Amino acid sequence: MDIELPTEIAIVTGAGSGIGAAIAKRLAEMWPVLVIGRRFDRLVEVADGNGTGLIPWAMDVTDRSDVDRLAEKLRTDGVKVSALVNNAGLARSGAAALPQTDLRENWDTVIATNLTGAFQLAMAVAPFLRRPGGRIVNIGSIAAYTGGRSKGSAIYAASKAGMNGLTVGLAREFSDEGITVNAVAPGLVAETEFTGGWDPERVRQMVSETPVGRAGTASEIAATVAFLCGSEAGYITGQVIHQNGGTYFAP
Repeated sequence: MDIELPTEIAIVTGAGSGIGAAIAKRLAEMWPVLVIGRRFDRLVEVADGNGTGLIPWAMDVTDRSDVDRLAEKLRTDGVKVSALVNNAGLARSGAAALPQTDLRENWDTVIATNLTGAFQLAMAVAPFLRRPGGRIVNIGSIAAYTGGRSKGSAIYAASKAGMNGLTVGLAREFSDEGITVNAVAPGLVAETEFTGGWDPERVRQMVSETPVGRAGTASEIAATVAFLCGSEAGYITGQVIHQNGGTYFAP
């Protein structure tokens, strides 16, 4: 894209709606933010009214050429990245009753977006992360621990469990360079595109099983991410922060 990037930025993927948009807007209080997603029009809507703080950048995190194009842009513009938030994600059914061809296609799609995309973007952006002080935050899910709330959730749960392993591995990789890597694992978050199409009765049941008695909000997740991206979180790395209203208590 024919724009000149600021010299210091944060990057948020899956920023076209929901949690990703909330994170981008929160981080824009700290740095200009490159908001990444597949649909440029959605990114423009998120950026609208936020001045120059949010910069739309359309790309597919599963497409290696798109990732390389971004890395080259960071290099040619001399950009330092203060924080990378890997939020891009989707879900597809892993129900055993589906035809094997559908199951495999769903597996490939989800793993490519939720896990491979996060890995290849982290590795491409790593050379440009601030040293010391760079931050990577991965958005996981309670499903990595519960297997999801219903049958058919195995693919999504596996992708998010992989995100936990990726988080720890990257923390080990970059800690001695002053870069921290952590994950946030949300539980039920209401009024996002991800949950918007769910059966209301299903949502009510999930809320009834949540000890705090309500769903979380995208702004609450964004606040946790902002803390992990800030200077006061420099002694936290390789951790998964559970934000689920008590639905799952980490050991």
